[in-house]
Amino acid sequence: YPETDLKSPEGEHWVTGRRKIAWRYVASFWFIVDVLSIGVSLFDILAPTSGPLASAKGFRAIRALRLIKLARLVNVSRIFKRWELKASINYGVLSISMILLGLIYACHLFACVWGLQAYFDPLNSWLGPQQQGYCVEWDPTTPCPDGQRCNENGYSCLQADVLYIRSLYWAVTTVTSTGYGDVAASKLNATENLVCAAILYIGAVCFAYIVGSFFGIVVSLAPERAQFRIDLTELNFHMAAENIPPEMQYRLREYMQMTVHLRQGATRVRLLQLLSPGLAGDFALRMNVRWLKNVWWLEGIDMEQDRELHIMLCLELRAQVFPHKEPVPHGSLYVVSHGAAVTGRTEHKYSGRIIHFGNAFRTDEFLENAGLRARFSVTALGYLTTFAIPGERLREIIRECPMPIRRIIKKLETNLSIRRAIVRAAEEECYRRGVRFMGRAQVC
Repeated sequence: YPETDLKSPEGEHWVTGRRKIAWRYVASFWFIVDVLSIGVSLFDILAPTSGPLASAKGFRAIRALRLIKLARLVNVSRIFKRWELKASINYGVLSISMILLGLIYACHLFACVWGLQAYFDPLNSWLGPQQQGYCVEWDPTTPCPDGQRCNENGYSCLQADVLYIRSLYWAVTTVTSTGYGDVAASKLNATENLVCAAILYIGAVCFAYIVGSFFGIVVSLAPERAQFRIDLTELNFHMAAENIPPEMQYRLREYMQMTVHLRQGATRVRLLQLLSPGLAGDFALRMNVRWLKNVWWLEGIDMEQDRELHIMLCLELRAQVFPHKEPVPHGSLYVVSHGAAVTGRTEHKYSGRIIHFGNAFRTDEFLENAGLRARFSVTALGYLTTFAIPGERLREIIRECPMPIRRIIKKLETNLSIRRAIVRAAEEECYRRGVRFMGRAQVC
């Protein structure tokens, strides 16, 4: 077992000495449980199996203490926790499975209690001839009927498996509040009526809890879809209140439908906030680094050499969706994850190149001089999904980089700025003379 050790670099070490392990076990709760379990087992071995003592109620109650062994099942939770760390588990499905198993176990336990209490006085219980007739009077001087178990106290009952199935049937109909009434407590047995009332009360509470938990878990299996329905309902309410035209209502609902997946991105951001900075960075890098591969000025920076820059950029990526013919605003670096867009647009047609999956645009947002950044328009063709980093935040991240990385980016920035400045000067001179520059009538 692990033990805290301040002298150890890891802060703890494993105790392997048998004497220490034995003393730890003797001082634990499980030692008492095991002693009681062994004592009950010894009682089963040494106690008489026939005669008046064997059928005494006190002896039966002591034998029932063997159920204390079930306390060992609590220790199984440690094993389950280890499995949770090694496997990817859908906790919604796991919870539903545990609820169903819990319901089965509760019915089994109620069936055992219902059958056990009847054995203390079977002829005056639900097993007796006045009820189900599973136990009847028997003359010890006559042979025991086939298929039955006879007792020296003067009664015979059906086999235990038949009685258990009947008890389980009663427990299931009771817990699920069906209650056909064909199996009921004897009116002449007050103890059985008290046991029945207790099981009815506990069963009703358990079943109400199970039903509530079940439906709560079913809803939590798809939280994004449930929240989408709530948002769409609120949108419909406000559109009806403001008399929004049907055509605009259709566009708004269509946009809501096409942006359902953005809620998963919001969930990822929330999960990243729950992790430590190191784990959050590694997780974000694993998810988003593929979107940065086509940013040209990052190609000269080795990710292994400077993981911090890539991690910071991955943490800042946010998904955005633009509907058909909507212009993509300036001020951010974009990477297309779904759909397509076109650069440049005249009054009646599109011109320029097509931007599709994986392409990055507005990559010059890292330039400090805003006047040298390109101002070409980008328009969505159909629904366009992108990952974006705000330009201001991008420049802040670069300023916080180590000096070697900043030198590399500064060199790229200087080269691009010089080229852009020369082109801008040529544009202005051509525009001043009234001459087109590369087919353009005015300065971009």
